[in-house]
Amino acid sequence: MTIQSAVLFLAVILALSLNARARLGDSPLQTIARYGQPVASTGQPGALTSTRTFQVSGLTVTCGYVKNKVEMITYARDDRAFNPQEVEALLRTNGRKIGWKPGTGFGPGTYSRADGVTATVTDAKVEIKSPTWLEALAKDLGAVEKAVAKAVQPATSNAAKSSVTTP
Repeated sequence: MTIQSAVLFLAVILALSLNARARLGDSPLQTIARYGQPVASTGQPGALTSTRTFQVSGLTVTCGYVKNKVEMITYARDDRAFNPQEVEALLRTNGRKIGWKPGTGFGPGTYSRADGVTATVTDAKVEIKSPTWLEALAKDLGAVEKAVAKAVQPATSNAAKSSVTTP
């Protein structure tokens, strides 16, 4: 087996294993079935968005949910950068048969799909976001800002105001 054949074989095996990764549209139960119990989670009762973070095969995978549907996924690692074949496999897993543009190179940069989903790739991180995720985050932020503003509003009183006069 030549070096090129070995590299191609490893790339195919890697692509097949990455297909088991979370996908946009998955439910929390589907992500838990793939990864086991999350190591961390966020989201308050009544919040539109929530996240669950998993540790699997040397990756930290964070899934962002809107109404119990994955709308954001971040794949991160500390030990090494993603190679172009890994990035391509992760994007294809989340392609929903819709191509990413630009569809070549698969190195650091920004990729987009016709449905508005974007992927930002850095050396050790691949972050995929849907427009639904971004809209929901904005709504949650607005709700938090309103709650904080309401909490810090001075209480109004019906008590009679006293007047102080100075001689």
